[in-house]
Amino acid sequence: MIIIIEGPDGAGKSMLAEKMAKQTGYKLIRMSYPKNEEEEKLMAGNYLQMLKSAKNIIFDRAWYSEMVYGPIKGRDPNIMSYPMMYELETKVAQMGGLLIYCTGQKALLWKRATERGEDYVQNKKEFDKIYDGYEQLMNIPHLIPVVYYGFNEV
Repeated sequence: MIIIIEGPDGAGKSMLAEKMAKQTGYKLIRMSYPKNEEEEKLMAGNYLQMLKSAKNIIFDRAWYSEMVYGPIKGRDPNIMSYPMMYELETKVAQMGGLLIYCTGQKALLWKRATERGEDYVQNKKEFDKIYDGYEQLMNIPHLIPVVYYGFNEV
């Protein structure tokens, strides 16, 4: 089974991924943004290769992050296109998988991200674009189940 955990900064993705990996024994893979043009070019192929050999994996971020963050951060929006997303989702569907969308109130997530000292998201305006981008992306048709996980302050 493939479990993909996505969402904006501060939404509890890593915490959920760690708990799920511990409970299931699944391998946890933490993904990040491409560090250079070479990584950008290889991104889609790398995901396809990982999925070909994958069994029982939890992704803490995957291609959806690039679809949201990439254009906001000035990277080529074609690095991860909708057709490629659907190709990857087809592979995940064949293997059995789901997408967990971590979200919550925008103000709460922004507060958590800034309190933790995250520096990848530079300001509230940028964060709002990221949050809104995820809302749009997660509310289109997907080929795998999308489960909503709402983070609430405790």
